[in-house]
Amino acid sequence: MRPYTVEQYLERCKIDETEEFRFGIDTVMESLRPLCLYEISCSGGNFEITRWDDNQYEGPPSSQEIRDEYIRQQTIIECYKHFKSQLNG
Repeated sequence: MRPYTVEQYLERCKIDETEEFRFGIDTVMESLRPLCLYEISCSGGNFEITRWDDNQYEGPPSSQEIRDEYIRQQTIIECYKHFKSQLNG
């Protein structure tokens, strides 16, 4: 399973017509494993799936996959806002 492309993230996670985006562990998991059922905990930057529906996908994402996607989505938002502010001068 491939994470959202930049275009998919911007399209699916934009809140109404504002310039704000949904962002967090929910959007990360939605991107990595759409429609999955899970419970997750985080401690010290390590993510642990505590419950996973075994009938979905090839299994839960690793802690590293979750962290990488979180950072990627954060970077997308920061870049979008930076370029938007440059265009609006």
